[in-house]
Amino acid sequence: MEVLTFLNEENVLLPKHLDMIWRLCENKHEADLAAIYSTIIELAKILPEKNLDLIFTWITALPFENYTELTITLLRDFSLNATASLNSSIHDK
Repeated sequence: MEVLTFLNEENVLLPKHLDMIWRLCENKHEADLAAIYSTIIELAKILPEKNLDLIFTWITALPFENYTELTITLLRDFSLNATASLNSSIHDK
């Protein structure tokens, strides 16, 4: 996570990198998926709005019939962190 934070701070964490992280989720065991989702949830605290929107689009594109407890946790925690991050950035301006 430290490397991703650094890349984001230097404005070099690009959508293509986020796409690579997201694609890691494909056909993964639940434990691996939980670790990837955890990273995405933590990234929501620091990413700019355009990248948050991109990830949210990917999350909401997941078929509802495939939702698991992990998916719901991802959606909830990502949304909470993204909202807090956006509210914080608004108050910092």
